[in-house]
Amino acid sequence: SGIPELIEEEKTGFLAPERDVAALAGKLAWIAENPRLCEPIALAAREKIEADFNADVLNERFAQIATQLGETRSPI
Repeated sequence: SGIPELIEEEKTGFLAPERDVAALAGKLAWIAENPRLCEPIALAAREKIEADFNADVLNERFAQIATQLGETRSPI
């Protein structure tokens, strides 16, 4: 699903093992009990998404790569 590649535990979010209801409940309880500690994590997560998953930025990078490939292609 890509979630573990996106989330860094306690830096950009929280992870619980798949189908582990007790672990998920524990994470949710901790979050509810520690809102001030979660604020910088939420901000870091937003920054990561905006930097790494911005469609405009990704499209521009793709266009640059395609242009470079077209310019370096040798004639047949």
